[in-house]
Amino acid sequence: MEMVVHHKISDLYKTLGLPFEQEIDFTILSIPEIHDQIPYKSPVLQADYFSFILTKNGAGVYFLDDNEFSFGAQTIYFTNPGHIKSYELHESKDAFIIILSEKFLRENVHPEIYGAFPFLLAEIVPPKALTENDFEEFETLYSQIQREFEKGSAYTNKIIGNLFAVMLFKIKENFWSAYNPIEEGNRGSQIVKSFKKALEVEFKKVGTSDQNEINL
Repeated sequence: MEMVVHHKISDLYKTLGLPFEQEIDFTILSIPEIHDQIPYKSPVLQADYFSFILTKNGAGVYFLDDNEFSFGAQTIYFTNPGHIKSYELHESKDAFIIILSEKFLRENVHPEIYGAFPFLLAEIVPPKALTENDFEEFETLYSQIQREFEKGSAYTNKIIGNLFAVMLFKIKENFWSAYNPIEEGNRGSQIVKSFKKALEVEFKKVGTSDQNEINL
């Protein structure tokens, strides 16, 4: 049985041989820049970060707990913390990977991130095939985020946070508008259980706030 490695974003940087000076809460990487040898098989790991992968031209498969999903050109998918996962690249000519922590999401996108975007708690996220127009919109957002990340100004995190919020709204609009994680079956991961508990608290806050407005 293959050993599972617990990963922070800094651990990912170590695995890829990339330099870093402090703990990392956000990064954007491109393929084949980080994987110049294809085919590639990743280690099995349990990440404590989110990954959003936009594949323009390539193919492969990723493994999420006991599930296996193939992906191809013009697809998007994400993975959230807590899953046991790995991936294989059979062909990869052009792809973006955004990797970020819950801390970054709360500080720069929305303080009640799971109330605003409950689909982030989804247990299973198969790759989503995009139309030409939708893919161009996502590619533009990824490119803008990459440019801001490379600038590294005093406002970089806030600018990236706003651009990433637009991307989350586009994902929600296209694929997850009616998603409710409370109705989904529980996974054994303590991280996800905590997420769902926090989400229920956020929903209760919203409900209380709405009731107070009615009473006023």
